[in-house]
Amino acid sequence: MVIDPSTIRGYAARAGRVISSAQARPSLAGRFVAHLIVLFLLVLGLLLFIPVLLLFIATGLLLWGYARLRRLAMHVRSPNGLLDGRRNVRVVTDPNRRSRVPDEP
Repeated sequence: MVIDPSTIRGYAARAGRVISSAQARPSLAGRFVAHLIVLFLLVLGLLLFIPVLLLFIATGLLLWGYARLRRLAMHVRSPNGLLDGRRNVRVVTDPNRRSRVPDEP
């Protein structure tokens, strides 16, 4: 049996028509399987997405807490902060000089 190109073209065209016809009118079972596949892929995507999202949120919260503590520590050491290294002393003025603020009793 000799196979010529026109026979192959005929089979290919017929197969293409059958496939396009099946795609245009899928059966109830075919639609059900397609919906199950899409649902499975969505659930799989959520199972991968949610832990990654939680990891990003936890990392962001840790970085935010670290920055807040660092800012607080820098504020404590800044001038006039609690640990700026200066002693709290009063300035002693000349007792004979009249001050603008009256002395406390």
